[in-house]
Amino acid sequence: MVRQPTELQPHLDGMLRSLRHLADQDRVALLWNFEGDELPWMIDRDKFDKIILNLVVNAIKFTPSGGSIEVGVLVEGGILKLSVSDTGVGISPDLLPRIFDRFWQVDTSSTRKFQGAGIGLALVRSLTEAMDGKVSVESQVGNGTTFKVEFPVESGVGVLVAQTGGDSGESVIADYHRKAALSMPSRGTEPMPAGMSVPRQATVIGRRSDVRPLVLIADDEPDIRRFLKMQMEDVDVIEASDGAQALELVRQRQPQLALLDHMMPEMDGVEVCRGIRNHHTTRGVAVIILTARADEQTKLSALEAGANDFLTKPFSTAELGLRLENQLVMARIRREMSDLNRELQAALDQIKENEVLLIRNEKLSALGRMSAGLIHEINNPLNYSRAGIHTLDTFTKLLPEDERADFADIVGDIREGVERVSQIILDLRQFTREDPGVEGEADLVDIMERSRRMVSHQTGGEVALTITAPDLAPICGNTNQLVQVFINLFQNSIDAIRQRNETDSQISGKVDITIEPAGNSWMVTVLDNGIGIPPENVQKIFDPFFTSKDVGKGMGLGLSITHQILQRHRAQVEVESRPCDFTRFRILFPSSNDKPKKSEEHLETAI
Repeated sequence: MVRQPTELQPHLDGMLRSLRHLADQDRVALLWNFEGDELPWMIDRDKFDKIILNLVVNAIKFTPSGGSIEVGVLVEGGILKLSVSDTGVGISPDLLPRIFDRFWQVDTSSTRKFQGAGIGLALVRSLTEAMDGKVSVESQVGNGTTFKVEFPVESGVGVLVAQTGGDSGESVIADYHRKAALSMPSRGTEPMPAGMSVPRQATVIGRRSDVRPLVLIADDEPDIRRFLKMQMEDVDVIEASDGAQALELVRQRQPQLALLDHMMPEMDGVEVCRGIRNHHTTRGVAVIILTARADEQTKLSALEAGANDFLTKPFSTAELGLRLENQLVMARIRREMSDLNRELQAALDQIKENEVLLIRNEKLSALGRMSAGLIHEINNPLNYSRAGIHTLDTFTKLLPEDERADFADIVGDIREGVERVSQIILDLRQFTREDPGVEGEADLVDIMERSRRMVSHQTGGEVALTITAPDLAPICGNTNQLVQVFINLFQNSIDAIRQRNETDSQISGKVDITIEPAGNSWMVTVLDNGIGIPPENVQKIFDPFFTSKDVGKGMGLGLSITHQILQRHRAQVEVESRPCDFTRFRILFPSSNDKPKKSEEHLETAI
């Protein structure tokens, strides 16, 4: 028996903190306290730890959600007194004398709720008696159970290590250690296969870092899973009881390392490994295969499936620790390289985005300079035209009565055309005005009308552009930027319709724009019956410089700029398309009002 000077308070804190996550999973409160001198006491840590682990895990198993477990340690008069009390289901008085019998269980039916091998409490008694102690139990059905363990201890002040017992005793105690490590009770416990080597001390696995590595343990034997988990520190562990569950957990949780038993239900370890390697999101997961078969073919099949390493049962925890450590280090290096690659890709994407913004700003700047001259040159002739129209109006009464109506219609058409040109000039002036902010007030109905006027010269008689909208659709945003968004969308729709007309001249082109409330938001739908977008290109249309048009007909920046503007406005965009049928853009804008009201009257304008 190996006794070591141990400060009980920090030792108890560290051990029970590691078990708290098990209690939290079942929504059971785990509490503990220590009373006594804060001195080192001579105890066999390995036995003491395994006694507490068995009793606490057993209490968690039989305590329903909302219950509590209290662990108390008291050193008094050279006796260490340990108590573990729970508020669980309790044990009938006539069954209490048998609970420390080996392989005995309260419920022996094949459909029992709590599985187990029935050796956990027997080993608690064996370990306690090996330390010259005694164990007792008190319980009431429905009120819980209390286990009490007492054994003598000595002060460890000034003592490094005190050893007792000879060589013959060591083999007996080592056997106790092995059985205790493999007998922790839990839901779904089966007896541990013989022949697996277990040392007294657990190997520390992994390196401390801000983010703890995640390890998957997959084995159909619960005791083996528990044994492997006990060997690991500074890692988070998830468990699977069959191959199919293991593969699903790997895909969902993306662990750094998967420790897979070779023989499992549903899928064996080699099949799981192959599934991990065949999926692009899990190829970087390190895999170690555990096998009881040492033949060369088994090892080759594991390596061919992509396993990083394998362990042959029985194995020592020293070997397990080294192999896990090596694989976790390599997994961390692979993750770091993957993170660096993502950062580099993000930097490249940012560079592309900056190029797009530079090109956009340069285009707008050039358009602004050109527009300023055009606006000035066009406004002067427009003023002359307005003066001429006014003069023509005065001639109406000089005409014969039967000609006045036709003359008035002609003058009205001229006036409408002049005003239309004037409105386009006004829109152009506002559109080229630089305004990077997106916090102003805007009206989607006004934005649609202005965008329609800006592309009206492109529709001609072959495309009908229809707007269905309420009287007002207020949002927070930059009107000029959003006009640019919908000009791009309308132009793309018109181009798509013309491409389809090249192969099917019978199609009547149309672009339908709808604005309607969607909860506390506004939904804008732009639907055209153009050439459509191939399925493989739908995810690429917002990428900078991506274009499906012929050389010289576009730089592939329109939709990229559109997407950036919509992101700044916190708008969500969805694209749906069927080649040679339709393309539909749905854009959801946050409303400037808490509850946008639906208008009964709709404005319909057709070109």
